[in-house]
Amino acid sequence: MDCLCLSVELDIPEYEAELYRASAGGETAERYTGEYEVTPKAKEETVLETNGKLMTNNVTVKKVPIYKTANSQNGTTVYIASE
Repeated sequence: MDCLCLSVELDIPEYEAELYRASAGGETAERYTGEYEVTPKAKEETVLETNGKLMTNNVTVKKVPIYKTANSQNGTTVYIASE
């Protein structure tokens, strides 16, 4: 009896996924994908849209930037949280 042989090569790409699920009252939370590091600014507020979302890391608030420079009155001008 002859054998019918068939050779098949499949090119199936690999997929990676991160699965996150949190539940509060039966609802599943969406994963937070925004910034986890923020630097305070003098003239604007920064809001991280985290409400109701699952976070995977801690938020880091950097120290307030302070810059000093000599001025024309032989003193020092200090800039706090300014760019």
